[in-house]
Order: sequence, then structure tokens, then C-alpha cells
Amino acid sequence: GALRTLRIRHREMELNSWLKKSLALYSANGLNFLLNILIIPILVYYIGFQGYGFYSVYIILSSTLLFLDSALSKSAVSNIYSVKEERRAQLVSSTRAAYIIAGVVLLLAAPMVSKGVSALFPLRTDQLDLAYWIGAAAVIEYVLALPGQYFQMLNVLRGRHFAYAQYQLCIQLSRFLAVAIVAAATQQIEWVLAAIVLRKIPDYLILWLFWRKQQAESRNPVAWSLVTTLYRQAAPIIGVALLQVLATEFISIYVSHAYGAETLGKYRSVYDVLNKIWFVATLYPVLVYPKICEWLADTHKKAWLKDMLSYLN
Repeated sequence: GALRTLRIRHREMELNSWLKKSLALYSANGLNFLLNILIIPILVYYIGFQGYGFYSVYIILSSTLLFLDSALSKSAVSNIYSVKEERRAQLVSSTRAAYIIAGVVLLLAAPMVSKGVSALFPLRTDQLDLAYWIGAAAVIEYVLALPGQYFQMLNVLRGRHFAYAQYQLCIQLSRFLAVAIVAAATQQIEWVLAAIVLRKIPDYLILWLFWRKQQAESRNPVAWSLVTTLYRQAAPIIGVALLQVLATEFISIYVSHAYGAETLGKYRSVYDVLNKIWFVATLYPVLVYPKICEWLADTHKKAWLKDMLSYLN
């Protein structure tokens, strides 16, 4: 009787914890969704459909680069439960090294990425090949964002879902304010793109304010075999993501070639509103995926999960 009561209370506490974490994540994600929707008419109003066409190219490239971080993060979370307890701190250090290497490689590849973007989206202004500089700006912004992405990976790894949600909301609010204010003040897409990159400087203050509240991560030597494992496991995820992007963005590429920036802006302004709705459902795996990895690493829980799935079938 007493043991059964304790188990029931434990399950109730665990359920309440999941409900609170889910509420925090979806509250932050809901506000992010509203900000992402609201910024579209603001940009169209101030920089026009042509300017939004250029902005949409930036969004496409930024979303593509984020798959690299997502793949590394999933690979790290998956491995943390498959290595021995004493090697977990070393895995965190190895993941940090993997993020640094990815940043350096992307910076070196920035000219090639920029040329690729210019070829896919041959959009120019009267002054310059803006598509080329959009590629460079997206790479630089992504590399500057890597410390924050690493911090979010640690939040997922440590189950700090409230910190994850709060930091995500602050970063999105910072981006929204920077883009909206600069668009209204200058009405020039070039300045809007510059603001997106430069706002990473105050974002580091936000990151510091959040990171200083967390327990310091222990410094351990990097295991290069683990770094290789992280990249090897992330590679298929990145490959599939790139194929998905090429498939979904084929129309955008065609429109940019056939009709130019203004028509692309009209198409993407509608597409982006519909596309943002999909992102409302993307944060729940932040809760579920680490728990699944933990269960699969535990022999008893894995056996119970296997029996449960057999029973459901």
C-alpha cells in the first residue's frame, strides 16, 4: 500500500513537471510565432515586396544553416546516454569542439556559399549583387549565433526547459525589435540585413545573463573520436534536410529566376505566413527526444518500451 502510494505520487509529480515544461515551451513558441507573423506585414509595408523578396532569400539560407545545429544537437543528446557516466563531461567538451570547428569551416566556405546563393537567386539591386552579400551575411550571423545554439543544446541536455524557452523568447524579441526599428527608420533592405547581423552583439549580453545563472561546465579534454562520431551521425540528418530544402524551395528559386525580387516577395510573404504555423509544433520534441534517448539506454526501460509497443500493435 505505502509503496504503491509513493509510486502514484511520483508519477503525478513527473506529470506535473512535464505539463509545466510543455506550457513554458509552448508559451514561448506561441509568442515567437506571433512575432514572426507580425514582422512580415511590417517589412512589406516599409521595404516593399521587392525588399521582402531579398529578405526571404536570407530567411531560406538561415533556415538551411540551422539544420547543422539541429543535427549536432540531436547527435549529442543521443550519445550522452550511450556513453558511460564518466565520459559524459568529455562528450560535452567534444560537442563544444564540434561547434567551433563547424563555425570555422563555415567562415572559410562563406565566399563559396555566397556564390552559390547568387547563382540560385540571381537578384540584384542597382548598386550591387545583393544575393551574394545575403549569403555572406547569413553565414556570419549563423557563426555569431553558435555560442547561443550551444547554450540551447546544453539546456536540452540538462533538461533546463524553462531556461530554453526564456532564452529563445528573448532572442526572438531582440531580432523582431532590431528588424522592425531599422526597417521603419531606413526603409532599405541593405540596412535591415546589417541590423540582423549586428544585433548579435547585444544578444551576447542576453546570453551572458542566462549563462551566468547556470552551473559551470567542467573542462575536460576533447575526445576527437567523439567529435568524429558526432559529425558522422549528424551527416545523414543534414543530407536529408538539404534535399528537403531544395524540394520545398524549388518554386522560390524558379520565381526568382523567372520573375525577379518583387514577385518573389509577394509569393514568399504568403508562403512564410503559412509556413510559420508548422513551427508551432516543432518544440515538443525538445522534451520528448532526450527522454526517449534516456529510456533506450536503460535496459529495463527499453524492454518495457518494447513490450508496450508490441502490446499496442
